[in-house]
Amino acid sequence: MTTFPHNYKIKKESCVISIDGESYDVSSWRNYHPGGAESLDNFNNRDATEAFYALHSKEAIVCLKRMAKKPTDMTSLIS
Repeated sequence: MTTFPHNYKIKKESCVISIDGESYDVSSWRNYHPGGAESLDNFNNRDATEAFYALHSKEAIVCLKRMAKKPTDMTSLIS
């Protein structure tokens, strides 16, 4: 599947990122993410806290808080 920007092709079915110690499955959000799927995939199985707060508006932060958290311990995932 190709997504904006730069015709990036998603290589993995799932994408789980960590923000503030919570895990989020953002797989279905990748195609709608204004920054593109690649920016999310770059943080797959990694902590994206610093990048998230540096690049997102207060509205995006509110949206994140409404997203369902994934019951996965990110420390057990291999980067």
